[in-house]
Amino acid sequence: MEKFYTYKDETIRALREVIHSVVETNLQEANYIKQHNQFVEKVFSSFQKTVYVSKGIHVEIENNQIVVKLTVNVFLGSSLMNDLLELQKRIYDDVFQLIGYKLHGIHIKVRNIINTQNKKTQ
Repeated sequence: MEKFYTYKDETIRALREVIHSVVETNLQEANYIKQHNQFVEKVFSSFQKTVYVSKGIHVEIENNQIVVKLTVNVFLGSSLMNDLLELQKRIYDDVFQLIGYKLHGIHIKVRNIINTQNKKTQ
């Protein structure tokens, strides 16, 4: 086995769990509904738009800095950037308050999808 793991590995794992939990809580507070582990769906009632956070929540350590990555799919024409920026700010604030460690970045990749019915079976 490669000597990739260090004594810090447990710390990083714990940190990941905390941040994952913070992100998860913020998503739930923003009325995201967790359907199953890999997929989170939310209807922004104020916009009557559906937003998907796909591929789950990725918490990564890059150059000893914490990065959270989300992929967000929105219906074409939605004006949800303010909501996403607000969510981003809340995650930053909550993580800093909880662990006193600033996030290096929250990458929210936004993909517009054509406004048609969801073709996935439910």
